[in-house]
Amino acid sequence: MFNKRFHFIDRPLSTNIQSWNNVLNKAIAKFDKGTLFIFGYTANPAKVTRGKKGLKAVQNFHEKLLLFVKN
Repeated sequence: MFNKRFHFIDRPLSTNIQSWNNVLNKAIAKFDKGTLFIFGYTANPAKVTRGKKGLKAVQNFHEKLLLFVKN
């Protein structure tokens, strides 16, 4: 999971950003608001964990990225 860092997107291995968002949707629906998620790739090592708000921020980034590359 990336936190405020540009994602490594491995196209030859069939990376699918929309699929990532589908997984994030499932995690947001399944876990309660007190759940902490571990972000392995972060710009700030002190911010390795985030809550649902962090997952939603990643989703928002993905959505904006997909719009950008389509245009």
